[in-house]
Amino acid sequence: MNAAGRWTLPIAIAGAAAFVFAASWAALISFEVVVPGPPAESGADSEAGLRAYWIWYAGTVPARQATSFVLLIALVALAVTAARLAAVRLDRAAIAAGAVVAGALFWAIAACVRLGTDRAVALLATHENPIEPTNSIAFAASWLATGFESVGSLLAGAGVIALAVTTAGPRPLAAVTGLALVVLGVCLYAPIDDLRLWVQLAAGAVLVPWWLIAVAWPVSKSAAVKQVSSTSSASVP
Repeated sequence: MNAAGRWTLPIAIAGAAAFVFAASWAALISFEVVVPGPPAESGADSEAGLRAYWIWYAGTVPARQATSFVLLIALVALAVTAARLAAVRLDRAAIAAGAVVAGALFWAIAACVRLGTDRAVALLATHENPIEPTNSIAFAASWLATGFESVGSLLAGAGVIALAVTTAGPRPLAAVTGLALVVLGVCLYAPIDDLRLWVQLAAGAVLVPWWLIAVAWPVSKSAAVKQVSSTSSASVP
């Protein structure tokens, strides 16, 4: 257990870095900094307009998939850190950690859905296929992924807040982080895109990474102290 505890902080740091990249990169995509804006004719409610939009979207898929791949790494780190925190705290913290792990799992499913469907839509849009079915597939897949993201954000937010109550972690930070995740979950489902973009950036690039490192630090430090104590005890004749 001590050896596993020492790995908690490096995993949390890697996860924090992955969250910062994923949230920042997603924001740059949304604000059309690293991808071009959609063509003017894509706003037209016609087959030509739809085809222009999805051909443009296909060009942004590599950037979007980079976000999903890195987000998966961040979510694994989040789940591992939450599980380790519960293992070294009170038994009732296991339920709270389970909510965070479940939330990470729902978000991971959404990321996998987006990885597959974005690629499929890009192939459909850039080949001789009817554009209406492509549009319908993309619409259904997007809402499926959004549903998983919304539930995942709500579960993770509730779990982070509950961990602050059931453990001796950084409670003000956990409360703000958990609340931001809950608000993000609501914005995703509502949808409230203008607010979602900023809440997602704040939660993903600042609050969640900070919380991950803050809760992992004492766990890793405690494991190191116990390891030193065990080594010292074993060396005494």
